[in-house]
Amino acid sequence: MMIQEIEAFFADNEVPVGTMLNKGTKVIEPDKFLEVNIMTIKEWQNDLNKCPSY
Repeated sequence: MMIQEIEAFFADNEVPVGTMLNKGTKVIEPDKFLEVNIMTIKEWQNDLNKCPSY
């Protein structure tokens, strides 16, 4: 999936507050979570599949 596709998907699909990513991680601020992770993906210089935010 390309970065533009990820951005388009989340522009059309809301992430609910309290979404659990795993047992120990809950998304409290979905907009901030997406902003930070998409920014990280855009700035990642190495293999995108190794990016923690991808």
